[in-house]
Amino acid sequence: MAAMTTGTRTLQPLPAATARLLSSTQVITSVFSVVKELVENSLDAHATSVDVKLEGFGFEKIVVSDNGDGISRVDTEYMAQRHYTSKLTHQADLDSLETYGFRGEALGSLCAVADVTVTTKTAADDFSMTYTLNKQGVVTNSKPAHQGQGTTITATNLFKNVPVRRQYYNAPKRRKEELKRVEDIMMAFGVITPDVRLSLIHNKCTVWHKNKAPDHRAALVNVLGTSTMSLLHSVEHRSIEPQVEVLAFLPKPGSVPAVSRATTDRSFVFFNERPVQMKGVEKLVRKYYHGNTPDGGSSRHPIMFLSIRVPPAEIDPNVEPNKTRVLLHNNDSILSVIEEMLQSVYGSPENSKCAATSNEESRKTSHTCNSAIDTSKEQNTLAEEQSSTFLAPTERVREDAVTATVKNTPVREQCETLDPEKRSGRERVNANGNDDHVTEDCEIPDSEILGAIGNASSSCIKTKVVSSNDSDLTMEDSILADIKTPDTSCTRPHRSQDNAEMSFLSMSDSLLNKVG
Repeated sequence: MAAMTTGTRTLQPLPAATARLLSSTQVITSVFSVVKELVENSLDAHATSVDVKLEGFGFEKIVVSDNGDGISRVDTEYMAQRHYTSKLTHQADLDSLETYGFRGEALGSLCAVADVTVTTKTAADDFSMTYTLNKQGVVTNSKPAHQGQGTTITATNLFKNVPVRRQYYNAPKRRKEELKRVEDIMMAFGVITPDVRLSLIHNKCTVWHKNKAPDHRAALVNVLGTSTMSLLHSVEHRSIEPQVEVLAFLPKPGSVPAVSRATTDRSFVFFNERPVQMKGVEKLVRKYYHGNTPDGGSSRHPIMFLSIRVPPAEIDPNVEPNKTRVLLHNNDSILSVIEEMLQSVYGSPENSKCAATSNEESRKTSHTCNSAIDTSKEQNTLAEEQSSTFLAPTERVREDAVTATVKNTPVREQCETLDPEKRSGRERVNANGNDDHVTEDCEIPDSEILGAIGNASSSCIKTKVVSSNDSDLTMEDSILADIKTPDTSCTRPHRSQDNAEMSFLSMSDSLLNKVG
């Protein structure tokens, strides 16, 4: 016989209130967990409309209203008692579980960390009733209310008796992050239950809203937008062994990196319509997606919708209190089915990666060739501009010098100072016999006109002197234009002086004949 031990016993049972608070804070961890649990209860009650209203980011007030089945009056006494549920009767029911909730902990845990009231009405009730609950989930007060069929749960002063947690969420940044998480879970419920209207309101301002939709595609358009949905590819895949059905909307092969995000907030993964976080599935999708898009960073997460349905006996949702992680009994087999579906969309990741790399190298090569051609064109253009910039001033100097010389030297004086042997003048008398209208042609040597230009090539100037009588100056107008605008073409360096004089004399004879 064992000897009797002596001394003081150190193991003591926790007080009921303390045990309740400790376990409740594991179920109700944040505003996100409150909204998730209450919305799941509404969906389990076959609601087709669910409204979530928050005040002070949900820490002051949370209201979740639905038009579901409601709670019968015979059940209201136990609705907030721990482990009271209508979804399970014994353990074997877990193998055929089709609801979101099943533990009967949510409402009782919420009562332990907040002030809770419940207003409900079933189809059989004549009017609704509002019930006030204490920390133990016991109804302390009830009164009639004016509400249609369904249930409205109101929670105020969240974490009022958990000061450390309330202080943690006092930071503005954490409160905004919490509101973002609530919005994300509402969107997840919105796309997986297209026939349910959902809305999220914060401080009387609508944050997000979704009307009823005919199917998942229409629900996704409401959440993601038309432009994003146009880049997603719809896929349905079925497997007999193991029994798996997959409905997916995945980025189209070769889609731009815009169909991806830095976080997983738009990577919707569901098992039996339950929003879950499955890193194995997400990693598998990223492997095939990034193998097909070389421009996308491997750290980014594709926008996708992946709804996987397996027999209820093949999944265990009772892993964590918030039920966002699940265990699969045939995990490898189910992942193999998902991989088959991904191969049908993207092909082998190795082949996709090689093809994408080849396309990328081809694009880079083409870009390099085009760049080389553009560079060559730019260099040629620059050389031409530099050459024209260098030559243009010289031509302008020559033109200016010629013009200045002609303007500053009287024309008749130029003609008279020429050597008599080199001077060739011709006179023509007009048809009226007046000799006051005389046109004289003279040749002006280059040395007298272009003496100021050191390197000027030999040139010739043709000058026309016309009397003041301009009544018959029809032909002469064009001749005077030659005086005002010297012909700079005769200053070209490769034109000899002899050729210039011959050209000049021939042109002068032609013009004088026309005047005569």
